[in-house]
Amino acid sequence: MKNVGRIIFIVAIIIGGWAWHSHNQSLEVENYPHTKLMVKNMSNDSIQVYLTLGGGAGYTHSVSGIFGITNNQSLQGSFYLGANDSVMYDNPAPISGNISFGIPPMNCTSVNLFEFCLNNASLDSKDAPNQMESVDISCMSGVNVYGSMELKGGGGYWTDNHKDTNATKIVNNAKYHNSNISGIFPYGCTNCINTAGKQACQTPAATPSTYNICLIQRNAKESGGVVIINYLRMLNN
Repeated sequence: MKNVGRIIFIVAIIIGGWAWHSHNQSLEVENYPHTKLMVKNMSNDSIQVYLTLGGGAGYTHSVSGIFGITNNQSLQGSFYLGANDSVMYDNPAPISGNISFGIPPMNCTSVNLFEFCLNNASLDSKDAPNQMESVDISCMSGVNVYGSMELKGGGGYWTDNHKDTNATKIVNNAKYHNSNISGIFPYGCTNCINTAGKQACQTPAATPSTYNICLIQRNAKESGGVVIINYLRMLNN
């Protein structure tokens, strides 16, 4: 009986140790993964999608291969996304840029941008500590599509640093109807709360937001999950 009890005790230790190891492995996966980026076409028509990278030291500098892009100019390229289809970018390298639908970003062209800065924790430095992941929909140049951004999973909450401490979705409206919405820069409102520096073509500008809520952020060390950019439909101007 003593031997049987000893065997049961040893088995319990092994199982307990395996469970502890598995639990800690799962914690590592949950706490230190990278953030994926998905683009989804929610409409019944195909759409041309433009990816424009911001570059910058330490960030991805070529769109080649991202979402299958082959026609590129290093920092910008495009691809066609079929009806009700989606593509995923799954890479831990720091990336910053924007997605636009139908037309590329251009000055004085009515186009809204779905902007992102992801997986940049490795760029922490003495001069620039506590890097932040960020997302927003910029309607500063206008609005050509209805779209949204979904923020799912990861190690930390997304926040507008004011009223929304657990942001999960951003949805843009028409050109003059995006003021005081977390995660959206209104038309001509270059600094969210004012129009300083706007271009002459951005007149009349929309009403600026009351508070600085246009950028949704989280600590880059709390990355993970997926940012989904949804194309809904073209705006009927």
